[in-house]
Amino acid sequence: MEPKKVERIKPARIQPARCIQNEEDVMSPTVTHVVAEATNAFHSKELQDMLLQYPQAVATQTAWLDTCYSRQTRVDATPFLHAFR
Repeated sequence: MEPKKVERIKPARIQPARCIQNEEDVMSPTVTHVVAEATNAFHSKELQDMLLQYPQAVATQTAWLDTCYSRQTRVDATPFLHAFR
């Protein structure tokens, strides 16, 4: 009798939100990280303006959230911070 072949099921990968329609609905003084990709000067300026309103938050690239999910823990955001010019 041949051993029964067992397939391993890969867990679903949780994707971070890529677009928020209205950031005022989710932003508050308790927010610690803003996860975003600033793909052009307009996005960078918008993100900088948001951080002026919420100085307790840091702006990270989406890779930070992906890394947190993959490691199942919050990782240091320093390597993932946006470098604004």
